[in-house]
Amino acid sequence: MGCFQSKDADHVITSPDHVITSPDHPSVQHQLESVTEDQVEQESQVPCFKRFALRELFDATNGFSGKCIVPGGEMQDLNLVYGGMIEGTGLVAIKRLSKLTWPDAQQFVDQATAVGNLRSKRLVNLLGYCVEGGERLLVAEYMPYGNRQEIPWEMRVRVAYYIAQALDYCNIENQKIYHDLSASRILFDEDGDPRLSTFGLIKNSRYGTRYSTNLTYTPPEFSETGIIIPESVIYHYGNVLVELVSGKHIPPNHAFDIIMEKNAMLLMDSSLEGRFESEDATKLLNLASKCLQKNPEDRPDTESLISAAAPLQKLEEISSHFLMVTEEQVDHEDQVDHENQVEQENQIPCFKKFTLSELFYIINEFSPSCIVSEGGVKDFNEVYIGKLEGNVLVAVKRFSKLTWPDAQHFVDQATAVGKLRSKRLVNLLGYCVERGERLLVAEYMPYGNRQEIPWEMRVRVAYYIAQALDYCNVKNQKIYHDLSASRILFDEEGDPRLSTFGLIKNRRDGINYSTNLTYAPPEFSETGTIIPESVIYSYGNVLIELVSGKRIPPNHAFDIIMEKHAMLLMDSSLEGRFENEDATKLVNLASKCLLNNPEDRPDTKSLVSAAAPLQKQEEISSYFLMLLPKSTVMQPTMLSPLRKASSRKDHSAVYEILLKTGYSDEGAESDHLVTLENQELVQTKNLGDNAFRDQDFINAIKYYSKLVRMMSSSPYATVFARRSFSYLVTGEHDPALGDAMKAQCCIPGWPTAFYLQALALWELGMESDARDMINEGAALEARRLQTTER
Repeated sequence: MGCFQSKDADHVITSPDHVITSPDHPSVQHQLESVTEDQVEQESQVPCFKRFALRELFDATNGFSGKCIVPGGEMQDLNLVYGGMIEGTGLVAIKRLSKLTWPDAQQFVDQATAVGNLRSKRLVNLLGYCVEGGERLLVAEYMPYGNRQEIPWEMRVRVAYYIAQALDYCNIENQKIYHDLSASRILFDEDGDPRLSTFGLIKNSRYGTRYSTNLTYTPPEFSETGIIIPESVIYHYGNVLVELVSGKHIPPNHAFDIIMEKNAMLLMDSSLEGRFESEDATKLLNLASKCLQKNPEDRPDTESLISAAAPLQKLEEISSHFLMVTEEQVDHEDQVDHENQVEQENQIPCFKKFTLSELFYIINEFSPSCIVSEGGVKDFNEVYIGKLEGNVLVAVKRFSKLTWPDAQHFVDQATAVGKLRSKRLVNLLGYCVERGERLLVAEYMPYGNRQEIPWEMRVRVAYYIAQALDYCNVKNQKIYHDLSASRILFDEEGDPRLSTFGLIKNRRDGINYSTNLTYAPPEFSETGTIIPESVIYSYGNVLIELVSGKRIPPNHAFDIIMEKHAMLLMDSSLEGRFENEDATKLVNLASKCLLNNPEDRPDTKSLVSAAAPLQKQEEISSYFLMLLPKSTVMQPTMLSPLRKASSRKDHSAVYEILLKTGYSDEGAESDHLVTLENQELVQTKNLGDNAFRDQDFINAIKYYSKLVRMMSSSPYATVFARRSFSYLVTGEHDPALGDAMKAQCCIPGWPTAFYLQALALWELGMESDARDMINEGAALEARRLQTTER
């Protein structure tokens, strides 16, 4: 098997087992022309590269909340990647880099700007950057499917081709150096197409002498000279090809030897179970061997990579989204859904009877300050927020005795509904009938009922509520009273849930309806009776309200749909940000639900089947799609000393607490790690601690700053916390906020970091944000306490 000797396009490799097609080949030409046309469209759709303000990114990630960290990220390093929503830009990935990694702010800006000029549908395009308050942040397109491990063979050859195109595009645009190229840098967009992360194009050394990956996988020239050159990227592409075919990280020297010994099939991923073409696999591995040549000059160029990978694309007309979903994955996802449902049921407290004294205590004697709204339902029954033992927030609905004269009927109804357990419902936790009171206790939904939500969330609501109704139907709870959009509440993850209060009926014969009769099913108007099919009619009303953003009489909406004017119903606030085809399908489903004859309406399983295909962004959490604000719920809880002091802006009390707690939140390893460092580092830390203890905050800042510069690994969160406080009391409020945020980065769920941010935000005049930080810190403390008690 001859080596690749030249980068000349006219050079022909004659060995039959590794023919590299010329770029002039018709199939390659056709695909390149197609890419060029799509590329122009892609460039016009991607927002322009810009500089973001720290406040924008702070808000987008809820104060760099640990909840917004993208699981796994794109690579294993100390730089966290957050998901966030930016108004006017949409869902983005925000990479927070260490200032220690980027001491030169101008170099960071220069690097980011150069990469930010790239626009390709084969790249995760960079949208902007931020250098402010010591922060180094990059903003890029969000890839909902992240990095994928097990994918079918057809997708593996597509990855090889698309990444070759990405590297060629970068090469043409004079971005020839890509750092640490590996399979973990390949992410998948909403269409399932693979893209190359642009974060690897950002280099923090002017001379290209940077590598963070395992040196086993680095090109020989880097091991010999410490320099990265354009051909080094080709070597790494060879590593990627080996990982694509084998499904694992194999040292390149070992892989090269296996291929040279004509044993390439030994590298094939056993999980493929032979579902690949041996000839194509051989060609891909032979291409890998060319890329792994020790002499950089013997490696192919990026154009040749494309020419070699293009002929292997046998299913180019089938979208990546379909190729990625195998039968095994569908079965696995169904199993995961079932396991999640079981886990959900196990986590919800058992349904029980509460005593009046219990509920009297947790809602502060029915204090008006604890009253919350249940989604705007206009009735005479009040809903209160309370907290059970273990810091579990609950909603307590208080009914009038006149509404429920029969206490036993109330208990029977509540007990039947209390047996339901689903992540699509606001689950009922208990009841109370005592001294004339009629009370229901349910899970508390922090985001209540939402009005304006993006299109992707509207179709998700339609799907989740269909699932909720189908679950109730299966469990023989087929009657839901007054189903409307106001009965849909949102949990702490932003997921929509159906309130179970509507399953409780206060008449044994089912003749109960309190909503405006304009929206009641025809059978109720005619007979005064509600039947299971009545719920389907009300679901149709919900669909109309979802697409239109307002309550439209069902007869009027039905006529508009029948006259083929469905688009007239669309909510103008969406500003056209929806797919016409999907909107038409949803309103057509509504029209079927609104049929006069109950027997002509679809059943609940049909609702689920109709709504399921409209879920185009199922991998993106509702929390991100909803652009939810930080929860501002004042939880009825005992205030911790630090929260009390921070809420009062009592700097003296905060100082005493910081001094007393010391480094206790750093974990058991903290003191041990310090003893392993050099004597100067230990001495500097002690000088900083002594200055802080003596309230010599100027010198505390001095020594802690020196310590931060000296530490090779990430400094302690406590060091940043103490320096933040020192900045605060010396009047330097911006650095105080920056250090509090860095403390949070060291320990993402540390309440102290949030309270210190609140103190700095108050001094900066950002009162609303400060209160949000106080509430988030309190929520973290509550979760810690709950975990401890468990």
